[in-house]
Amino acid sequence: MDTFILSLFSKEDKLKPSTFYQVLSGKRTSSVLTYAFFHNLLHVSGIFPQLTEADFNKVIQQLKKDQLLVESEGFLSLNQEFTCEAKHYLTDVDFFKYGRKEAEIWRSIQFLVQVASYLDRHQPYVPLESSPFYTERVRQFVHQYRKEMKETIYQELVTIFSQLPAEKANLLAQTFTGFEQNGVVFFQLLPADIQQFPWSVVAMSSATHAFFKEISQQPTFLLYQFIKPLLAQNINISMLKTRKLFKQGYNFEEVMQIRHLKQGTIQDHVIEWALVAEDFPFDQFITNQTSLATLPDDSWNFRYKELVEQYDVSFLEIRLYQIWRKKTAWS
Repeated sequence: MDTFILSLFSKEDKLKPSTFYQVLSGKRTSSVLTYAFFHNLLHVSGIFPQLTEADFNKVIQQLKKDQLLVESEGFLSLNQEFTCEAKHYLTDVDFFKYGRKEAEIWRSIQFLVQVASYLDRHQPYVPLESSPFYTERVRQFVHQYRKEMKETIYQELVTIFSQLPAEKANLLAQTFTGFEQNGVVFFQLLPADIQQFPWSVVAMSSATHAFFKEISQQPTFLLYQFIKPLLAQNINISMLKTRKLFKQGYNFEEVMQIRHLKQGTIQDHVIEWALVAEDFPFDQFITNQTSLATLPDDSWNFRYKELVEQYDVSFLEIRLYQIWRKKTAWS
């Protein structure tokens, strides 16, 4: 855990321990999510839902004792340069988008591949899954797409794997079980130096999340149609209901009345929507962009009270503008 924590720091980072913990454990308030976004930690939001604050603090205290981290005025920063070869496994992980349902999604895909490989072979086999959660979804899918699914799923997998780094494609492919092939569990495939928690989790998720990201770019694929409902469950359902109303043309007050929710809750939903969506309609919510254009580059480090004294703009507009500016800088 210590090398993982250190790998999340850049030289410039100054992180508040309590909020850092909330990011890793998956607290999804708008304040925690935006903190993660502005500190480039959104991809690890919720990576350790079972992590207790006491255990987190033990790790931090040990890193401070080892003089790897230093705390000043309530903020943590690196005390010396740190390199970790395993850090490259953080590439492609996105626990914010996929973390909630990643296990169910990947198990569903593995089971569907197994069933598809045995279609029309009239040969008995031991199913990977027995829970109705998996078996019923696959049964319905086979009923709908039986004629074309075997060859189509094979071709779709070839297409997706060809777009992934070879290391990740090979790792995922070897976990499939099917006709005359027994899959291997992830842990048996990982290099010895990352078979320990948490790097084992990071390495596996780096591969599966890359797969989910690639398949999401192929909305016509049968595989995408199969996992689409599960992918949607990674997102805050209440936020999606709020988003739907805004897309239908309702204004802020009307959405509050229809949803019977407070202003702060609707604001949280809008902010989360802005973080999730690549096509968020910033112009719909930001009315004073000219004034906001003079915000400091690191305005998200300022307290809202400091900003509101200089800008006659709502908290929501300031926060959305800050998100828009950071996303624009990335593109």
